Amino acid sequence: MGNGSVINWSLYAGLPIPLYGPNPTRLATSTDSPCNAESKSGASLVDFDSPTHETALIGPAVLRAAESQNALRQPHLGYIVKSPDEYPGGETQVRKVVYEQKHWAAISITSNATARLENALRSGDEGFDPDSLAEIVFVEAREESVTRNYLVPRLDDLKGEVVRGFSEVWIPRVVREEGLRRNMARVPLAVNPGFGFRMTNLRPFDVPAAIPAVSVGLLCIPPLALTLPLGMLKRRNNVDGADRLAFIIPRDGNSHAHIFTNDHSPHNKTSPPCPSPNGSSGALRQPSNYNFPIYWMLNWVGMSALGLASENMSMVLGPPWFALWLIFWAITNVATSFYPLVLAPGIYRFGYAWPLHNIVAASRSIVFDVRNEIGRNFGVLFAWVCVSVLLFPVCTLIARRRAERGRMDEVGVRKEGNEVPR
Repeated sequence: MGNGSVINWSLYAGLPIPLYGPNPTRLATSTDSPCNAESKSGASLVDFDSPTHETALIGPAVLRAAESQNALRQPHLGYIVKSPDEYPGGETQVRKVVYEQKHWAAISITSNATARLENALRSGDEGFDPDSLAEIVFVEAREESVTRNYLVPRLDDLKGEVVRGFSEVWIPRVVREEGLRRNMARVPLAVNPGFGFRMTNLRPFDVPAAIPAVSVGLLCIPPLALTLPLGMLKRRNNVDGADRLAFIIPRDGNSHAHIFTNDHSPHNKTSPPCPSPNGSSGALRQPSNYNFPIYWMLNWVGMSALGLASENMSMVLGPPWFALWLIFWAITNVATSFYPLVLAPGIYRFGYAWPLHNIVAASRSIVFDVRNEIGRNFGVLFAWVCVSVLLFPVCTLIARRRAERGRMDEVGVRKEGNEVPR
C-alpha cells in the first residue's frame, strides 16, 4: 500500500470522528431559544401559590429567581414560566409532563404555599416540613449524564438564589408581626429557610444490574453485527440463493439478552420506591411479565437491522471498500445513540432513523420505564430489516457478477501468461 493510500484511508477514518461531539450543554439555553419554544428543553415553572393568596411570597420569589437566571449569560438552564391554567390536574399533571419528556424538569409551587407557611408559624406547628411547599421533578433515567452533570447542578443554583431572595423578604416580615414572631423558637425551620424544594426523581437510574443493558453493554451489538459478515464469509459462500438469507437472519439476532432471564433480570434486584407520574410517591416500578421476550426480540431485530445492512454492503462493495462502510456505520450509530439528540445540533437528527439509537431508546423504556416509544423503535428496526431483505437479491446478483468478472479476468491473465513466448 502506497503512501497516498495510507493518507486517503486515514482521512476517511478521521472525518466521522467529529460526530462524537453532541453537546449536552444545549440544555443550558435561554428561554427564547427554539428548543424552549417547542418545549423540548429547559425546565417549566408553574406557580400554583400566587392565584390562591393576595400577598403570596413563595411563588413570586421563585419567579424572580428564574427570571434572574434566564438573564444570565449562557450557559444556563432556561426556565419556561407556565400558567397554572394549563395544568388543571395540578402537580400530578406537572409530573406527567416531565415523564412524557416535554421538559427536562419542572418546578411547581404548591397551592396555598404562602398561607401554609404563615399558618405553620402562627400555630407553632413543630411538624412543619419546608420542603412540602415546592417540588422539583425530573427523570434521571432519561439521560443520567445530562441530569447529573448539567440539570441538577443548575437547579441547585436556582434553589440557592430562591432561598436568599425569599429570606430577604420573609425574615423582616416575621420580625415585624407579633403573630409570626412569637413562635420563631418553636418552628425555626419556618423562619429560616422558610421553605424548600422536594426533589422528586420519577425514574432513578439506580439498578446496577440494569445499567450495562442500556449503556456500555449495548456497545457489543455493533461489533457483532458488523464483524460477523466478515468472519463468516467463507461459510456463507457455501450457501446459495434463499437458503443463504435464511442462514444469515437467525444468527444476527444472538446478543446479550440473556441478562433478562428470570434469574438475572434487573427488576429482581432491590430497588427503592419510585414516584409515579400520577402522584403516588410510594409506588414501586412493577416490571411486566413480558419484559424478557420484548427485550430479546428488540435485540434480535436490532442485530438483524445492523447486520443485514452490512451483509448487503459487503456484497455490493466487496473488499477492501467494505471496511469504509464499517467505519461509517459504526461511528454514526454509536455517536447518535448514547447522547440526547434533542440537545445535539441538527446534523445528528438522522440518528432517529438509525438502528442503534432505537435499540438504546427502547431498552431504556423496558428497563427503567421511561416514556414508551417502543412501537416507533420497533417500526424503525423492522423497516431496516424489510428494506435489507428486499435489496438482498439485488446485492447477491451484484456480488455474483463481480465474482464472475473476477474469474474471467483471472482466466484471461492465465491465458496471456501461457501465450508469452519463451
